[in-house]
Amino acid sequence: CCCCCCGKIMGKVVVLALVALLLVLAVGDVAANMSQQAVSGVVVDLDCSGGLADLTSASNEDLSDLETSARNILTKHCGKLRRNAFDGFSVADSNSLEIDFVSSKSALMTNECVKSKVNRGRTLMIANGLCSIVDATPVITCTTSYTATVNVEVDLGRSAGYLPSKTDGELALPMRYLGIFLADTCGIEECDMDVWQVGSLNVVGPTSLQFDVKDASTASTLSSCVNSNFIKVRKWFTVTGISLDTTTTTTTTTTTTTCAPFESSTTDWVLACEYDSCDTACAAFSGTCMVSQMNAIDTAAEAQFVANLLSVSCGATSGYNYQVTPGLLNGFLCVFNNGGTSFCSATNGNFERFCCCGANCPTAT
Repeated sequence: CCCCCCGKIMGKVVVLALVALLLVLAVGDVAANMSQQAVSGVVVDLDCSGGLADLTSASNEDLSDLETSARNILTKHCGKLRRNAFDGFSVADSNSLEIDFVSSKSALMTNECVKSKVNRGRTLMIANGLCSIVDATPVITCTTSYTATVNVEVDLGRSAGYLPSKTDGELALPMRYLGIFLADTCGIEECDMDVWQVGSLNVVGPTSLQFDVKDASTASTLSSCVNSNFIKVRKWFTVTGISLDTTTTTTTTTTTTTCAPFESSTTDWVLACEYDSCDTACAAFSGTCMVSQMNAIDTAAEAQFVANLLSVSCGATSGYNYQVTPGLLNGFLCVFNNGGTSFCSATNGNFERFCCCGANCPTAT
C-alpha cells in the first residue's frame, strides 16, 4: 500500500518534471525566435481628427480603448492574423501607434493587409470612430554586418515576366517573405540575410537577383538548403538556386560611384544618371528640359529609337505611368510613357531617364 502510494507519488513527480522541462524548452524556443526576428512590428499612421488630436497626451483609458479596438479591427479584416500574434502596443508619435508582433510573418501580414485596404479605399475605423488607420510601415530591427553576396535564381511561373520591370517597392514584400521562408526552412537567423529594407536587393537579370548575407558560411547553408528543398514564395516565385557571388566583395565601407550624363551626338536627347532629374541632366549640357517630347514617347518603338540614339541596349520594353518615363529601368528595361505625365524634376534611383534637353528631340526616323 505504501509502495503503491510511493509509486503514484513518484509517477506524479516525473510527470510534473517533464511538464516543467517542456515549458522551459518552449520558453527557450520563443526566446530563440525573438532573437531571429527581423521585423518586430508595424507603425500604423492614424487620422484621429474624430477626437484624439495628439496620442502622446491621450489618457490611459483612451489608449487602452485604442489598443483593444485596433486589435479587434486588424484580426477581423486581416485574414489569418490571430489575437495571440500581438506582442504589445505603444505610442510612436502624435499620430502613430507602434504594434509589436511575436513573429516577422505576423508583422508583414498586418503591414500588407493595411496597405491593401488603404489602397483600395477601405476605411479601417478604430476607437468608436475617433481614429482611422491610413498607412503602415514595418519596423526593421536587423543590425547585422554583411560580408558576402549571393546570386538567386527564381522561376516566376504564372507570374512570368521580367524582374527588372519591378520597382524596389514592388519587390520589397516578396523579398521579405523570401527571408522568412529561407530562415524557417534553412535554419538560419532572419537577420543573416539583407532582404528586409526597400532597395536592399540588386536585380541582375530577367529571373536573377542578388542580396547580401552575413558571411560565406551563410551563403553555403542557403545553397545546400535550396538544392534539397522546394521553396515557393507564395504566389510570386519559386527559388531554383542560390550560390555565393565570387565577383563582388561586400564591405561596410561606403563607395561613391561617379556618373556623368550622356548626350546623343546628333540630337538633344540626354541619358541621365540614376537619381538625377532631367533638369540636372540637361543643365550639364547647358540645355533646358522639354517635357512635351518626353511625354510623347508612348510606344515601344519610340523608346527603342531614343535608346539607340543614346547607345542604350534594351533587354525588353514596357509601358509605365511613372513621372520619370521614358528611361532605362534597372539597367535592362526600356520604359515608355503609358498614360502618365512625366516631370522634368522627377527622380528615381532605379531609372536612367531619357531627357529631351532642347528642340532637336526626334522620336522616330
